[in-house]
Formats: sequence, structure tokens, C-alpha cells
Amino acid sequence: MARVLVFLLFSFLNLSVVLASSDISIERIRGYFSSMRPDSVSIFMRINNHTPIDDSLIGCRVSIPEVVVELHNVKDGSMFKVEKINVPANGSVELKRGGFHIMLFNVPIDIMEGQEVGITLIFEKAGEKALSFKLERMKDMHMH
Repeated sequence: MARVLVFLLFSFLNLSVVLASSDISIERIRGYFSSMRPDSVSIFMRINNHTPIDDSLIGCRVSIPEVVVELHNVKDGSMFKVEKINVPANGSVELKRGGFHIMLFNVPIDIMEGQEVGITLIFEKAGEKALSFKLERMKDMHMH
């Protein structure tokens, strides 16, 4: 009997992880060249978690070689690196100007406006989610 209960519990926990990996959605992803630093790009989006399990964005990578990718936040006008961005259960987080966002540094000068860039978001529980966005220029982007 104990083996059956352990098996059922283990199966339920594995099912929760599978459900989490298929129920993260991304809306309005966009990447903007910085007007203050031409070799950097800020990436904004809305991340939706349609599961009853909290998750976190813990990293990402892009299709541009040798670019440094970091998760950032802005508080009191200062930008700083963060280790993860929490995405609440049955909720969402907005990566936006003046708040959480993704930064690309050392973007080569030959990368142009309108170019499509592949990005893979890495979540603590949901795993990886690959998508793409087009690079844009934003005027007066003084705060990431």
C-alpha cells in the first residue's frame, strides 16, 4: 500500500511539472536599441503563468554570438542585475521600461533595426521557451 501511495504522489508531482512547462505564454515581446549605449538592447514582454505553481525566469540566451545577456530591474532610477524574475502562479509579470527587463550587451554594430533575433527564455520549473522578436529603435530611452 505504501508503494502505491508513493507512486501516486510521485506521478502527481511529475504531472505538475509537465503542466507547468506547457502553460507559460509570452505576449508583446519587443527589443529596443538603447539611445544611450548603442551596443545594448532592452527586451520587454509580458510573461503569463497559467499554472498553480510559482515559477521564475532564471536566464536566457539569444541567437547573436558573443552577446552578454542579463536579467535586470530598475529601482529609484538605478538599473541592477538580478538572478531571477518571479512569475507568480496563475499570474503574470510585465518586463517593461523602468522595471524588470532583459538586457543585451556587446551587440555587434552590424546588427540592424528590423533584424529578427531568436531568444530562448529559461524558466526554473517550466524549462526553455524559444521565440523571436524584431529589433526596434526607441527615442528618448534614458531609463531601461
